Parts: sequence; C-alpha cells; structure tokens
Amino acid sequence: MAGAAKKALEALKTHVMASQSRINKLVTDTAANAGTRAAPAKTHDASIGARIDWGTKLAGDKRLLKFQLNSNASDSGVKRLLKVPKRGSHYDWSETQIKQNANATADEAKAEVEKAFAALKTAMKTEDEAKK
Repeated sequence: MAGAAKKALEALKTHVMASQSRINKLVTDTAANAGTRAAPAKTHDASIGARIDWGTKLAGDKRLLKFQLNSNASDSGVKRLLKVPKRGSHYDWSETQIKQNANATADEAKAEVEKAFAALKTAMKTEDEAKK
C-alpha cells in the first residue's frame, strides 16, 4: 500500500476515534447521500490529507464507505500520489462496508468504526494497483 495513503488513513482514524460524535455519525447517519463527505469536516483536509465519503446503501443495514485523498493535503507524499493520472482526489484508494444502526450504544458504534478502519487498511490499493 502507498505509504502516504496509509499515513493519511491513520491520521483520519485518530481524528474520528477522538470524538464519540464523529464515531456515531458513521454508524447512525443513514440519511446521507452517496458521494457526500462522511468524515472529517472540510476544515481538516490539509492536516489529515484524506477523507471518507459515503457510498451507496447496500442490502439490509450496510453502507459503503470510500477512502479518498484530499487535493489540498499538506503532506507532500499525498500530493505526489494525486498527481499520477487516474488518481485525482475522487479516486477510491479503499472501500469497505459499515453496519449502520441508529440505536447503537457508544461501545457498539466504536467497535463497528474500528472494524471499518481495519478493513479500509486491509483493502488499501498499492501504488501499482492504483496506476491501472
């Protein structure tokens, strides 16, 4: 996997996991439209370098999450990854499913988000895969 993308994913995870409201949003926001930002707020684009966008709603209570890098990231490695053709800021470096539950407890929500971040890390594309 691309080192800069991995670093950005870790920064994003740290940011989300630092706030129960951020955790809850990923698990309980069932009304968000596909293609819109799930986390973080746009004001954190430069410092974190990445975001999660909402994907399509899947069967049952599942929702697709898409990990993308930000074009205005301050990290030079992230900027370099975005300059390769076919890999702009809307390129999905990784995606996973998350189980949504409007009635999830704080512990359930935290466990589900931890699971989603682990899956995003495992599914992360390498630089060579991203060039295809």
